[in-house]
Amino acid sequence: MIMRQSSRLTSVLDAMEDGIYIIDQDFFIEFMNSKMIQDFGDGTGKKCYAVIQGRDTVCPWCRANEVFGGNTVRWENRITNTDRVYDLIELPLNNADGSVSKLTICRDITMRMKREARIRASEEDYQRLFEHVKCGVYVSSKEGKFLNANQALLDMLGYSSKEEFLSIDIRHDLYLRPEDRDMFQEMIEKRGYVRDYEVYFKRKDTSSIPVVLTSHVRYGEDGKVLGYEGIIVDQSERKRMERSLREAHDFLDKIIRSSPNAIIATDMEGNIILWNRAAEELLGYKAEEVIGKMNIEKIYPEGMARKVMHMMRSEGYGGVGRLRSYPMVHIRQDGKIIEGNLSAAIIYNAEGKEMASVGIFVDLTERL
Repeated sequence: MIMRQSSRLTSVLDAMEDGIYIIDQDFFIEFMNSKMIQDFGDGTGKKCYAVIQGRDTVCPWCRANEVFGGNTVRWENRITNTDRVYDLIELPLNNADGSVSKLTICRDITMRMKREARIRASEEDYQRLFEHVKCGVYVSSKEGKFLNANQALLDMLGYSSKEEFLSIDIRHDLYLRPEDRDMFQEMIEKRGYVRDYEVYFKRKDTSSIPVVLTSHVRYGEDGKVLGYEGIIVDQSERKRMERSLREAHDFLDKIIRSSPNAIIATDMEGNIILWNRAAEELLGYKAEEVIGKMNIEKIYPEGMARKVMHMMRSEGYGGVGRLRSYPMVHIRQDGKIIEGNLSAAIIYNAEGKEMASVGIFVDLTERL
């Protein structure tokens, strides 16, 4: 009966995924299960420190004396023979003859340690990114409180104290129009994210600042919405540039519209894309009649449009891409010939490819 129980116990220990071994008080191995034999070879009857650690003497870090003293200990140890880390549980076994043995359960945690190291490294990388990225980064609750924010966001909104910033009410203290917060929540909870949501925030000094939000929902384990996290980009400079470009465009448009000379632009197929007021008066066509509807060849004598492009592409008429004050005739809508001088240029894109041409025609009829 005892033999059957002993055999059954050995079978159970051999079936375990953890390594198990037993030593006596002289450090001789009394038992090793299959997992231990697989990893270290059968060391039964040999010194544990020789079999497991490849040493000639007792390991300085050995805690056997604590166990032989009646204590159960749990600790982690790197075993050099396998270059792996084990979680060790060691406990005393009281034998029938009054002696004490030490039972050790070895769980290989090498992969877990590597995963934890990767997670720690990832968290450190995230924290560095969180703190050093130039745009605002935030984590907030659904109820409208910031849980975390990086320094860039505090600087953007004029807060010197992170504690003060985390205490503000997002809907009332941050949004210039509180209803924009309601719209943000409706969109993000419906889709799970919001991308490039343009809105105006309030700085601490109550001045407004245009921003773009890109955020996603944070869910709890139960699938319920916990809050939101994402990035906030200051659009002040972009808005200033857009305003400057718009003002420059409006100014240029006014110059073109008020010019006393006909200004006409075409794409590289000769289709008219710009026709100012002076062109309307001089040639008799309204802008809406020609823009996108008529080719420039119609206002030139036959073959002249191609000749003008050839001259602009050569060096002899003002340099490549230009035509300077060249005598030219245009044909009005009523067929009348208008004599004058044409100055023109090719417009190139950033890659240097021709994309359009523009010409200024000076009417010399009255002078002639």
